[in-house]
Parts: sequence; structure tokens; C-alpha cells
Amino acid sequence: MVYFGPSRGCETCKKRRKKCDETRPSCLRCLNTNRVCRGYEAHANGNLVFRQHDQRPPTEQTHALPFNPMARKCSLPARVPGPGSSMLPPDILPKEVPREIMEECVLRAFFYDFCMVPINPTLSRGFLGGLEQMVHRLGMQSQLAKACMAVGYASHGVKLFRPFLVQKAEELYHELLRSLVQALRNPHEINMEETAVMAVLLGLYEMVKAHDTAPGNHAAHAGGLAALLRIENNPLSLLEAVCSGRSPLRNSLRGQGMFSIICSHGRGKDIDILLLRFQSICRTSEIILSDSLLHNTERLQTLLSEASALNTDIAQWQEAQNDKFKPTTTGHIRTDYSSSRQFCPAVGRWPGRVDVYFDLYFATIWNISRTARCFLLDLIIRLSEILETEPPDHHEPQTSDLMNQLSDIIASTPYFLSEDVQAFLRDDASHGISNPGRTAGGLLLMHQLYALSKLPMVFPEMRDYFKRCLAWIGERMGVGQASLFAKDSNISTDYVTSGRVIIWAALLV
Repeated sequence: MVYFGPSRGCETCKKRRKKCDETRPSCLRCLNTNRVCRGYEAHANGNLVFRQHDQRPPTEQTHALPFNPMARKCSLPARVPGPGSSMLPPDILPKEVPREIMEECVLRAFFYDFCMVPINPTLSRGFLGGLEQMVHRLGMQSQLAKACMAVGYASHGVKLFRPFLVQKAEELYHELLRSLVQALRNPHEINMEETAVMAVLLGLYEMVKAHDTAPGNHAAHAGGLAALLRIENNPLSLLEAVCSGRSPLRNSLRGQGMFSIICSHGRGKDIDILLLRFQSICRTSEIILSDSLLHNTERLQTLLSEASALNTDIAQWQEAQNDKFKPTTTGHIRTDYSSSRQFCPAVGRWPGRVDVYFDLYFATIWNISRTARCFLLDLIIRLSEILETEPPDHHEPQTSDLMNQLSDIIASTPYFLSEDVQAFLRDDASHGISNPGRTAGGLLLMHQLYALSKLPMVFPEMRDYFKRCLAWIGERMGVGQASLFAKDSNISTDYVTSGRVIIWAALLV
């Protein structure tokens, strides 16, 4: 038993003036109310530290200096025309702001928007969760810190309409690109993990800066990352590398895969293995459903059986999760649309439930499993129609399951995109999300929304809603690639796949 000294509540509960249950490393009151538990006060050297159990073997434990997170939300307002004018004010940095202060501010804002440090590292990976500590270790003038600044400048420049910040981002990006190319010429002298993280950050930069005339070259960074890891340039190859322990990126859940989490009741199969099976079925379906093979009844039957079995296995995995890590309904959207008004709900205002989660990592796993099931159910229905094994009205169970998965994804949207779900629910129902959340939420949601917006079984109003959400992520969260997804439904598969490689790799940092 570990002695923690006198009983004291966590910083979050003390600030809220609530009685803390003092559970370590994160109090249950914070977890149950979907808040970040900011740890407990310790008086060693007078520093505030976050006390956590380090479950690694003693030989792997490290004793670093106390680390104080510097993430802060950006307070710089968007550049808008003055009262009674259509002209935007000049976009220049005030002379009294030193360069060092500006760099520190953009780094703080980047950590706040892009880095999600897990509440409990033994359960969740977070998103770029270990990056701030890496930068803290390497220093503010390191290449990694500059890469973070480049992404931060670009994202805030886009969503705040400030070309000056975008220009700063471009200058840093080209400097870093030259350095990365030089480093890769001497692969035996580089730090593999830091170089891989650099490739992830430069890929994120390209995704943020993407627009119609310059869709971004993130595929080159995804390819470089794949070459470093010696894998194919697709997310499932990255998943295989993690499952086999071949990834040099930080693996806080040692001995587990990318999405395997220790929250099930021991029933159901490993979600990583199920996703690998899903990729195999997707590849097979692309080949079999081509015109030349539609007459091959035996192969169609086999594919139908495999898709049905996998859909059942993923459904069992969903059911097997511990209630603690399942979504919790926190409110409902009851917007009343009259028959004379076109059904066109604002972002976040699709009628139905609003759910919250343990954290964004868990919410992402749930939506990936739901998206996979949507594609499997769509495939099952199409194969059954081709084979004519059942009359059309017998597809009702599959159609109902598909709608349930889509409804669950829509119910998660405010959690990904809003700063405060409860405040959003209190807002006027006729408006969408007025206070955007962290950019990481938009990055983790946009690929699922884009994939579903192209699915034939999704009815048009829902596809249009997904596209509006994507356009909102692009404009309000500063992710240019989401804007491209909203406008173009015929983006190349390789372009989308490379983006998913970058996002999935960021979960491992």
C-alpha cells in the first residue's frame, strides 16, 4: 500500500468546492462528471505534482524533473471588420510583443488544441499525449518545438483569419522540411522516435493548411513515416506494427495494440484483430464486386458469411465493454422543425441524444467500431440483394442496426466539437456549436464523417449534415482538409488513407 500523506482533495474538486473521494491517480468524481482530474498536491520541494502509479517494471521507471504543463487556450480574437465597415483591420504583430513571448504563446495554444494528455495513461493513449513532455525535455529551441509552433501558427492563422500567423507557419515549415531531409540522409545517426514524431507533425501541418488549390502533401510525410517504421503506407499496416511491437513510437499501453483497452468484461474479441479482419474484407469486396466477378456466386456467398460474422463480432465487442467506458447520455436535442421548413439542423443540433465519454480516445474507438459496422451492414444488404437470398423486407434488421450506429456517431458529435457539452445544451436550440472545442476532436472525427458521407445507405439529409460538420471543422477548428472533405466526395483513396496514417500515429506519440 502506498501512503499519500494527509487526505486532500484533487485540484479540480477543490476549485469546484466539491468533496473529493481522493481516488488515485484520478478521482472518480471527476471521471463521472467527465472532467479532467488535475491531480493532488504534494509538498516535495514545494512543487505541485500529479501523483500517478507507474505500473512499469522498476527497471523501466524513470525519475524526471517535475513537469508543469504549459497548455493554455488561445485568447487572440478572430480578425473581423470594425463596426460599420467591411474592411478587415491590418494583421500585424504589435511591436511591444517580443518574439520569445509570441513563440511561447503559440506553443501553449498548440498544446491546448492538439495534445490530449490521458487522465489515466494505463487506460488511454490520448492524442499526442506525450508530445509536451518530449518538447520539455528537448527545449524550446528544438526542432520538435518548432514543428509544434508551425502547426499552431497554421491552425490559428486559418481559423482567426490572420495571414501573419500563416506566413510564420510557412517559414518554419520550410526550415523544418530542409532539416528533416538532411536528417534522413543519415538514418543511422537520427533518433528514430523524434524523427517519426517530426513526420507526424509536418503531416498535420499539411492537413491543416490544405485548401482547394493546394490540397496538401501530407501523403509524403505519411510515406516517410511508413518508411521509418518499415511498413506499408496505410493505417492497418501501422496497426499490425503496433500489435507486433515493431513501432518505435511511445507505447504507453505496453503489450497491447493500438485500440485494445482493458475495459471489457472478458467477452468479445480483440478490437485490433477485428479491424485487421475488416480491412481484409474491404479489400476482398472491392475485387469481388467488380463487374467481372459479380457472377461468381460462391465467392459472393463466402464474402457475405465473412461480413456477417465480423459484424456480429464487433457488436459483441461493443456489448462487452465495461459500463464505465461506454457512452453516457447527458442530454437531448429536441429541435422542432415545422413541415414547411427544410430539415437542415445546425452543427451539433441533429435531434436525438447527446453522449459524453471517458475521453476523446475512447470516443474515437467507439466511432471507428461503429463506422466499420456501418460499412459491413451496407455490404451485407448489397450482397443479399445481388444473391437474392432474401426478399427486400427481410433487410429491416440490418437497416435498423445501421441507423442505430449512425445515430450513435451523431450523438457523439457535440462531445468531439464543443468546448463544453453542458453549456452547448443550454444554448439556444436554433444555433449550432458556438464555442469550438480542441482541434484534436475535429481531427479524430473528420475521417469517420467523410467515410459515412459517401455510404449509399446513408440517407441524403444525414449525408448533408455530415458535410456541414466537416465544413464547420475546417472553418471553426482550422483544419483545411476537413473543408476539402466537405466539398469533394471523389477524393482519392490514397489521399484519405495517408491522412488516417498521420492521425493514428498521433495516438501513439
